[in-house]
Amino acid sequence: FSVLVSSEKIFLCVFCLGKRVDIWRLILQINKKMSDNQSELVEESKEEVMGAFPDENRPESEEETTNVMNSNQTAGEQSDQATEIEKTTPTYEWKDITKEFFVAIKDLSLGELMHHELFGLFEAMSAIEMMDPKMDAGMCCKKEKPLRFHTAVSNGELKLDNLEYRELIGVFDSIYACLVSWLEGHSLAQTLFTCLYMHFPHAIEEKSLKAFCCSIYKLTDYIRKFITHASVFEEEDFQPSTFAYTLYPDVSDTKACSMLKEAEDELSRKAKSSPESAEIIQFVVCRLKFARILLQIFVTLWRMKTTPLTETEMNDVVRQLNNLLDIIPVMRKSIDRGTQPEANSDAPNPMGFSPMVNQRLLPPTFPRYTKIKDRDESVSFLEELIQRLKLACKVTSCTHFYTA
Repeated sequence: FSVLVSSEKIFLCVFCLGKRVDIWRLILQINKKMSDNQSELVEESKEEVMGAFPDENRPESEEETTNVMNSNQTAGEQSDQATEIEKTTPTYEWKDITKEFFVAIKDLSLGELMHHELFGLFEAMSAIEMMDPKMDAGMCCKKEKPLRFHTAVSNGELKLDNLEYRELIGVFDSIYACLVSWLEGHSLAQTLFTCLYMHFPHAIEEKSLKAFCCSIYKLTDYIRKFITHASVFEEEDFQPSTFAYTLYPDVSDTKACSMLKEAEDELSRKAKSSPESAEIIQFVVCRLKFARILLQIFVTLWRMKTTPLTETEMNDVVRQLNNLLDIIPVMRKSIDRGTQPEANSDAPNPMGFSPMVNQRLLPPTFPRYTKIKDRDESVSFLEELIQRLKLACKVTSCTHFYTA
């Protein structure tokens, strides 16, 4: 038999001849002052237990009674644990309906669907056909194996140093094209972060490329903050999600601008020492300068969130925007001097890009094909963006709606 004494209840169970026989179950409410009444309750429980047994099976001494009670308490706890395991173990009642399923679909015509009452418009818009490359985004990874940063470096497919000037122009123009594609509504995972250089910019040994990638991170962060703070976009207009990528907050704005300036000065000195390659070097410098001036403009404009800009500061912003407009023609005419995308390839540049590298980060939905914008069209987009920024700077001087 077993007696279990707790702070709330007393349970009495009797075991006879190896078989469990439930004689009765005593449930008593215990007073909060358990310490005062505990000994009395235990004695009463012993008397109840002794009276529940026939005379021939009754324990002879009080010590034997206590031992039996303690041993059966452990047995009761084990029984409760076994019962708890039985309750929590899931039961599966699988039924094979393959035969019935194929018999039922014979009554449907080609293209006909069964409409269940619980399958409404919302379910239809969010449903996908698994294993179909046209419907299931996860099947896109089967087309080609994504190229990772460290794998590309070890295979020699990704240079970290000693890049040719034409290769730098090709990478810079491709990153600008990815930035514009992001601004047109595509995700960062399918645009900017398809560039393997953007994954580990601090591992890049080429000074100009490293500075450029860090500045693009800062530009992306500022653009995202401007748009989300204004809160004037819809889901199909702009995707602010960074897909767990950190936009390098450890690199300060001043550090990013100084890195670009140092790279510009170093390339300018090389152009003076080698006149035969001075022209193509200047094409690289103008792209670095464009990123630096644009970053400085965003840093200045973001301060307006806390402190209004003076008229002099706003005029400096407009002057810098005009400098960007002067760089645009140089960038446009030198696009063909860089490496060009390969035919029948989704990568915007032969080196440094892997279109499927972030496919696993995308939600399970319809595969959305991302076409990176053409380089010439991207430069035109940046030109229009600068013109709109100039117009926005004029609005700050308007005192009311009708003067705008």
